[in-house]
Amino acid sequence: MSCRDCVLIKRVVIEKGYKYITVLLRHATRERVCKVKKGDIESLDVGTLVIVEKEDGLDEFAKVLKKRSPVFKPCQLTNAVKFKRVVSDEDLLLYDNIRDFENRARSIMKELISLLELEMNLVKIVSNVEMKTVRVYFTAPQRVDFRELVKLAVKKLKARVHMQHIGARDATKIVEGMGVCGRRTCCSSWLDDFQSVSMNMVKAQLLVSSSSKITGKCGKLLCCLAYEYNNYV
Repeated sequence: MSCRDCVLIKRVVIEKGYKYITVLLRHATRERVCKVKKGDIESLDVGTLVIVEKEDGLDEFAKVLKKRSPVFKPCQLTNAVKFKRVVSDEDLLLYDNIRDFENRARSIMKELISLLELEMNLVKIVSNVEMKTVRVYFTAPQRVDFRELVKLAVKKLKARVHMQHIGARDATKIVEGMGVCGRRTCCSSWLDDFQSVSMNMVKAQLLVSSSSKITGKCGKLLCCLAYEYNNYV
């Protein structure tokens, strides 16, 4: 099902008592819809720094990009974050501390992974605002027993550690980069859901089947092969 079909089939249900704005999260490169209570929206202006709650329950810094954000697609609400408060002076002091904490956590995790000889690649580490919870994104060719790693990391970081095994596509989405077209990869700029892509799509569009031409930075078939496939079948 394409985005157009989704808009036509699914009805967007707006919660009563809420308005929607557009924000940019601290670790993100693309904007997100943010849910705000009607009574709080007047205190927000473009450029205001705020604290939002993400879908994983962690708080994060964000900047207001647009004070009004019309919502047309169900996926916009699915990925929406929730406004908690405007950033205070105390929060601003924490900002640099959080960045230092994440860098230290990355060094510690790399050291422990090497010590335990685990077959996994560290992609990104994200801390919540209070620096009490750390989420570790990693890739691995197979399932990894990281119980000992978490135990040692908790002792060193004095924080809860959540491990999240992600695929090659998700890793590319986090790391970002340029595609073969010369533009930012779709996954890091606007694409939310990964469609299934097969060699049948390559053949149907009479494209050159050279691996360097049809694979992305993640090593998988290019997501854009699915965009015009329906026009060829």
